[in-house]
Amino acid sequence: MRRTSLALAMVLVLLVAGSALAGTATGSGYQRRGAPGRNAELTSTPLIVPAGVTATITDVTCDGDGFWIEGPVSASFSTGAEAIGFRLPSGTYRFYPNLKEGQFPQQKAMVSVTATWP
Repeated sequence: MRRTSLALAMVLVLLVAGSALAGTATGSGYQRRGAPGRNAELTSTPLIVPAGVTATITDVTCDGDGFWIEGPVSASFSTGAEAIGFRLPSGTYRFYPNLKEGQFPQQKAMVSVTATWP
């Protein structure tokens, strides 16, 4: 009886510890076209991956022409779908959308990136 209780308590501790490590985080970015050095705007709310884990990008919403990542790992993507599955080691990441060019250039864009870890 005592061994069963001890084994059950150990399993419970392992389950609680494992679920405490699991997580989800979201970061976002915004770009507004303007005169360089005057009123253009580039801002980001960072996504933080805790020490000791690697997160995987699971969702991206982007109304620009793709986006780029700045952090311990940097990358750029032509579409949000292209980034799904990309892995982010622990650290702080910032995301910025690319503005669409062409005859009628896009004036502002945003990106939101969600990543999860086990």
